[in-house]
Amino acid sequence: MNLTQKIIGSHLVSGTMTPGSEIGLRIDQTLTQDATGTMAWLQFEALGIPRVKTDISLSYVSGPGVSTFPSTLMNYIEYNYDPTVSAVSVLLMAATVVIMVIVDRTLGIAALAK
Repeated sequence: MNLTQKIIGSHLVSGTMTPGSEIGLRIDQTLTQDATGTMAWLQFEALGIPRVKTDISLSYVSGPGVSTFPSTLMNYIEYNYDPTVSAVSVLLMAATVVIMVIVDRTLGIAALAK
């Protein structure tokens, strides 16, 4: 058994572990984030907590003045963008294509595949 099969097997509630068959799993941990997590918890509450309950439930929520790393990084890229990065990227791609053409014309791609 591989790791995935062991995890599924230890959480199997109904069904059999055969490819294509429907199974039921016991969920023991959840992790949500602030954009969609709050709505999910409200829906779980509407279903009834005894019916939908986990051993560990964690929700990452950021507040005013606090932001997640991905949003901080995206804001930095968006507002502090240097066009030189694009120019260097294009030059590196062009250099890669030139090297590939030179190698193909001198050795042939088929020779490298052997």
